[in-house]
Amino acid sequence: MREKEGKKEKGREVSEEVKEFYESIKLQYQFLEEVKDLEIEDVNNLVEAFTSYLTEDISHRSIHILGTGRSRLSAQSFLQGLYNVTFKIPERHRFYPATLTDGIVKFIGKSSLVLIVSGSGETKEVIRYLKNAVNCGSRIVLITGNENSTAYRIVSKIDGGTSVLLKSQSKYDSAVDEAYMKLSPLGSEFEFKTWVLLNSIVPEIRVRLQGKCRDTSCTEYKKRIELFGDNIKLLRDTEWIDDDALNGWINRLTKRHGLFVFFGISRSGHVAEQFEMRFAHADKKVFMLEDSNRKPFRCGDAFIVLSGSGNTLDVVEAAMDAVNVEERDGKLRFKGDRRDMIHLFGISMNKKSRLKEILDFIGQSDNLLLLPIVKEYEKVLIDSTSNNIISPLDIDKFRIPIFETSALVVTNAIVAQVGKNEGIIPHIFFGKEHV
Repeated sequence: MREKEGKKEKGREVSEEVKEFYESIKLQYQFLEEVKDLEIEDVNNLVEAFTSYLTEDISHRSIHILGTGRSRLSAQSFLQGLYNVTFKIPERHRFYPATLTDGIVKFIGKSSLVLIVSGSGETKEVIRYLKNAVNCGSRIVLITGNENSTAYRIVSKIDGGTSVLLKSQSKYDSAVDEAYMKLSPLGSEFEFKTWVLLNSIVPEIRVRLQGKCRDTSCTEYKKRIELFGDNIKLLRDTEWIDDDALNGWINRLTKRHGLFVFFGISRSGHVAEQFEMRFAHADKKVFMLEDSNRKPFRCGDAFIVLSGSGNTLDVVEAAMDAVNVEERDGKLRFKGDRRDMIHLFGISMNKKSRLKEILDFIGQSDNLLLLPIVKEYEKVLIDSTSNNIISPLDIDKFRIPIFETSALVVTNAIVAQVGKNEGIIPHIFFGKEHV
């Protein structure tokens, strides 16, 4: 554990059954503290790279993400947030977002900004596309955990290229602490730090685009990262859930031989997919709900949904379909035979949501994991009633991803606990490669 000298980590006594869960949360809070301690010059350079690009007189702006796996998902969360806030400011600042996983390929060129995210800086696909972007004359921004990497060397030589180093232990390191691997399975440090850093610069970019502030001390960035930290402290230091209830939730989720199907919308979907990928490394049979090769639900399957408000229409309807429930005359009813064989699990922050109503109705109330939230943002999530993924209400469109950040921490911690419960050797968890 990398505790700062002279700074004692707070915490509370927990039972052995959930010890890894809470130790993982403590470790992830330390990751956030390390992001907070980044040189403000590096943060400012990162903010300016995006701000200057979005204020240039370009007829067709596009920001492309080059990354794979969970690194890509952390960057996509940022791109979604940045895309959202541009709707609050004059249209001339808007851009076209693009990733390597889009169904329709968007081309890069001189007028593109390319964001490369790679912990190792050696991912083959990333290096190949990075070289292409350099040859096209695109603006380049790199976030990596390895200053000796190929990606870092390439970007360092580019005139006007921006590089940010997020020092992190990786599966490529020759010596990685065993205890660290238990609490941060699959090398989640870089991906989590990337999530925190990028999602925290969004408000800083916004105020600069609006012309409200040119403060190079990055005040808005610091506020956002403090907010994320305050909410993680609630996970770490408060009795937000009984130890037996948490242990029961994890055991009910994992002690099965069926499928694990995950679902979430937008940034919650990014967290859900990261959760799914970790379960895949634990040799579980996993799918995202929208995967083209997903199997139909059968006895013993688990459907895991993430929604901060618990009211997102896409999530609510998917949950109802999974358990064979419909709403008729304002009441929930089973459409046919009751599907007790399907287990629905929810992660949310709203204890008065539609998702909770569904779980109560099917007799699976204990399968709702309610995360704590700082008081000032509680009402925002309760009032959040997104009707449509492509046309959400403003309260949803511009909401701070406070739930998603805490959900990322919690799902990482769940994986750490599952590894302990199932006796998974940390090196197996940590060293798995993506195909």
